[in-house]
Amino acid sequence: MVQKTMESVISMMKKVELKEKNAEQANMEAAKGGAVILDRVEELRQMVQRAKEANDVHAEEEYGEKAILST
Repeated sequence: MVQKTMESVISMMKKVELKEKNAEQANMEAAKGGAVILDRVEELRQMVQRAKEANDVHAEEEYGEKAILST
């Protein structure tokens, strides 16, 4: 009886250890995924900034051409 109980306890401990390792792995993967998302957000922010700057340059050129044509 005691031996069965010990085997059961040992088996449960192994299952708990495995679940803890799986949980730790999942946390690491989630953290890594979060970092990837943040990197992509930064890339997109920079793309928007460059597009805005290009649009501003184009708007200035249009304004200058318009001013020349109206004189």
